[in-house]
Amino acid sequence: MNYNVKSKHDDLIEQLIHDDKYKITKYGKIYSFNRKNGKQLNSHPCTQGYDRVYYKGTKIRVHRIVYRKFKGVFQEGMTIHHIDNNRNNNNINNIEQIPHELNLELRNYE
Repeated sequence: MNYNVKSKHDDLIEQLIHDDKYKITKYGKIYSFNRKNGKQLNSHPCTQGYDRVYYKGTKIRVHRIVYRKFKGVFQEGMTIHHIDNNRNNNNINNIEQIPHELNLELRNYE
């Protein structure tokens, strides 16, 4: 199984971070300015517990959006890790890229 961080949603993430109608904060919040006042997008957990938001009819994991916006491109063979192991804490200071195998060790998986 290939555990690199390349996702089928990478193109949508790229569109979202450059879309003037949306603002992404370092705290992991995403706001839509499609109307006069900004409104925080509701996030919904996936079956693995990661927060997701809808963008152009597609569910995208919030930590991937925040990482791409503030830390840059995803590196081949790496995965995004929540430092405090809280999958809902998408603060930029709480996410980092690490090798997938290390991520499994840190989560006590075999």
